[in-house]
Amino acid sequence: MARADDIDGAAVSASRGSWVDDYRRLSGIDPARLAAEELEALADAAWMVCRLDESMATRQQAYVRYLETREHRPVARVAWRLFWDHLYRGETVVAMGWLRRARRHLAAMPEEAEHGFVALADAELALNRGALDEAEAWVRTAVEVGDRHAAQGLVALGLALLGRILIGQGRHDEGCASLDEAMTLVVSGQLDDFFAGAVYCALIAECREIADIRRGSEWTDAARNWSASLPATTPFHGICRIHRGEILCLRGAWDEAEAEIRTAGDELASFKPRSAAEAFSALGDLCRRRGDLTGAEEAFRRAHQLGGDPQPGAARPREHVGRIDRVAGGVG
Repeated sequence: MARADDIDGAAVSASRGSWVDDYRRLSGIDPARLAAEELEALADAAWMVCRLDESMATRQQAYVRYLETREHRPVARVAWRLFWDHLYRGETVVAMGWLRRARRHLAAMPEEAEHGFVALADAELALNRGALDEAEAWVRTAVEVGDRHAAQGLVALGLALLGRILIGQGRHDEGCASLDEAMTLVVSGQLDDFFAGAVYCALIAECREIADIRRGSEWTDAARNWSASLPATTPFHGICRIHRGEILCLRGAWDEAEAEIRTAGDELASFKPRSAAEAFSALGDLCRRRGDLTGAEEAFRRAHQLGGDPQPGAARPREHVGRIDRVAGGVG
């Protein structure tokens, strides 16, 4: 167990690229001896080194500790982050409970950046149910709050989400411009790793969705130094690898694409099985397109084992083999 004076030397908030060291320092201390700020920093560091269950449990401890001090702003911030953590895992009911807690705390305080973060959550929820005009109104509110309070992470997330919404409305050029603006905050080093990773993954996923090879490729190259600075354990490595691999597929860089997607599946399997299943489904499609039917079958099998539904891609290798058998039978 760490000595009491180790607590004084622990980082209250993890700085860029220091997640592994911060996790090692803070996780060696009895949680009962950590202040609320240190518990929150430990939760952040645990998330970035892919210890997601530990991160969520520690963040809940931070919530309780902040609640005891009646500090509404940090309590609202932690509740908002717990909303996203549960939503990320597909636990929508639990996520909504935490979002309601965040709203309750915000009602007791004047406007701060946290009001914008909750507006961002409302925008995401509206987008998910197809209410694009409502989503746009919420996200523009979030960006305005971020600008007023110089909260660059909020602004960047808002611009990235606004880009997705505008593209969904058919306003392609406006949407891409918003995504590009968000990425400038990533490559200029104005964001911490959590926000930078979220923005980058959103952009690459959207470029894949609209088959914008040039934009995805250029931003991938521009963000290479940032990505390389992250510890290999961060969740963003695996998730972004999937989308980067799919962009490489569109460019015809088959070998590089296969290596990226296969590595993503291996990285994500232990802590984000649904995303790992997505990776192996993408790998199966890639192998199928390259004529590697055995590799495709194995990849689709892994996707299914991880809880994914690799159809209709999983059926295609068998259909292809069936056609070959039928042709061979006809020839014979």
